[in-house]
Amino acid sequence: MAFASTSSAVSAAISLTTFLPPVTEKLTRANHQSWKAQIVSALRGAQLADWLESTAVAPAKYLPVEAGKEKESPVVNPEHAPWVAKDQMVLSYLLTNLSKEILGHVNTEVTAKGAWAVIEGMFASQSRAKIIATRMALANATKGTSTIGEYFARIKSLADDMAAAGRRLEDEEMVSYILNGLDVDYDPVATSIANRVEPISVSELFTQLVSHEQRLDRRSGGNSSSANIAARGGRTSSNNGYNSNRGRGGGGRNGGGDRGGFARGGGGRSSNFVAGLICQVCGKEGHPAYRCFKRFNRNFTGPPQKSASSASTSSYGIDTNWYMDTGATNHITSELEKLTTRDKYHGGDQVHTASGSGMKIQHIGHGILHSPTSDLHLKNILHVPMANKDLLSVNRIARDNHVFFEFHPDHFCVKEQETKRTLLTGPCRNGLYPV
Repeated sequence: MAFASTSSAVSAAISLTTFLPPVTEKLTRANHQSWKAQIVSALRGAQLADWLESTAVAPAKYLPVEAGKEKESPVVNPEHAPWVAKDQMVLSYLLTNLSKEILGHVNTEVTAKGAWAVIEGMFASQSRAKIIATRMALANATKGTSTIGEYFARIKSLADDMAAAGRRLEDEEMVSYILNGLDVDYDPVATSIANRVEPISVSELFTQLVSHEQRLDRRSGGNSSSANIAARGGRTSSNNGYNSNRGRGGGGRNGGGDRGGFARGGGGRSSNFVAGLICQVCGKEGHPAYRCFKRFNRNFTGPPQKSASSASTSSYGIDTNWYMDTGATNHITSELEKLTTRDKYHGGDQVHTASGSGMKIQHIGHGILHSPTSDLHLKNILHVPMANKDLLSVNRIARDNHVFFEFHPDHFCVKEQETKRTLLTGPCRNGLYPV
C-alpha cells in the first residue's frame, strides 16, 4: 500500500481532517452498520481510509544507514512523523464517535488500525447471528391474513435487517422468500414465475401479486384473505358461512344470542340442511362445523357431556384441548403459553363471532404439537385471549407438515403423505376431535 509522501499531499490530507463530519449517532451495539457506513465514507473523502487497513504500517522512524556511515547519527525519516500524525487523527475521529459502552473495549489501542480491528471483531459474531436469525424469519414468513402490501412490507423489513447486518439480498432470493410464504390462492402466479426464462424483479412480482389479489377480491366479493376467521376492517368473510343463511321468522334467534342460521320460521329446515351430518361444535344435525354460528360464542360450552369421563376440560373447568377444525384457515388459542415463539400483533385484524362482535388478536407465533413419532409444527397461531376454544386448522397442519387426515366416527388419524405412516391419533368426543 502506498501513502502520499509529498509535503503538499500531506498538508492537503491533514487539512481535510478539520472538516470530517460527526456521525449522527455514536457507535452502540445496535447501529454498527449505519455507523460504519458514515465513518468509512468520511475517511475516504479525506483520503484517510487507508489508515484503517490491516496492512497499514508506519514508515521507519529513521532512514536506512548507508554503508560506511554506521558511526554517524541516524537521519530521521521525513515521512514518519506526518504518517503518525494522520494515524492519530483517524484514531481520534474513531474514539470520539464511540459510545461509552464501546469505548471501554477500544481505549487501550494506540493506532487507528488496532482500534478498527477491535470494533470489527466485536460485531462480526453479532452480525452472523443476526443474519441467521433473519434468514430463519424469512424462511418462515407467510402471508397469512395480511394483504399483499402488508406482506411485502414485512419481507422488505427483514431484507433491510439482512442488509444492515452486512448481507444484502439479491432480487432472486427475495422472490424465492416471497413466493414461499404465499398460500394456495397464489399458486398460479408462482407457477408462471417458475416457468419464466428471464428472472423477475421484486417490483414486477409485487405488481403481479397485487393484480392477482384484486382479481381474487372481485371473485370472492371483496374478501380474499386466506383466513376466514380473521376479517379485516370489521367484516366477516363472505365465504365462511358465519353471516349467511340467517334465521327468519320466530326461529331466527336462539337463546344464546347467536343467529340460528339453520332454522326457519317455526323450526323448519333451510335449503342448506344436510341430513345425517352432525356438527362438531354444537352436536346438532344438518350443518358442518365451519358453518356453525356457535363456533366463537364465548358463552357456548359445547354439546351436553354424556358423562364425567367424556368431558374434555381440566380439573379447573377450563378447556385446554386443541380441536381439529376443517373450516379454520388459521390456528387460534386463548393460551399464550401454547406459543413457543411469539411476536406482539400490531395489526387491525380481529376474529369475529357469529353475533358480529370482534375479538382482538394480541400475538402471532409458532408452536409444536408433540406426537409419539414426530412433532407437528404449528405456524402463525393467532393468540386471541377471548376465544372460547383452541382451534387447529386442518388445512394449515396438512400444508405445513406434508400430512393428511382421516376422520372416523370414533377417532381421527394424522398420516405422513409419502409413507402413509401414522403420526398422531385422537378420539372423537361428542362430535368433536380434541387433541
